[in-house]
Amino acid sequence: MRGVPPIIEMLAGAGLTAVAVSQLVAGARTFPSFAETLAMIILLLVGIALIYLGFERQRDHAGSRAASHHAHGEAGHARDDERW
Repeated sequence: MRGVPPIIEMLAGAGLTAVAVSQLVAGARTFPSFAETLAMIILLLVGIALIYLGFERQRDHAGSRAASHHAHGEAGHARDDERW
C-alpha cells in the first residue's frame, strides 16, 4: 500500500477494528456460527495490522526526514572544520 498515505492506512485499520469488535460483542449475545466468529477475528487482526503498518510507515517517513536534515547539518560542519 505504498500509494496510500500512512494516516489513511491507520484510519482504515481503526475502522476495520471497530467493525470487528462491535460485531464480536453483538454476536456474543446471539451465539454466531464458528465461521462468522472466525471471519470477525480475521477482520480484527487485519485492522490491527493496518494500524501497525501505517504507524511504522509514518514513523519511518518522519525518521528519514530527520536523518536527511541531520546529514545536511553534518556536511556543513565538516566544511567548517576544513576551513580552520
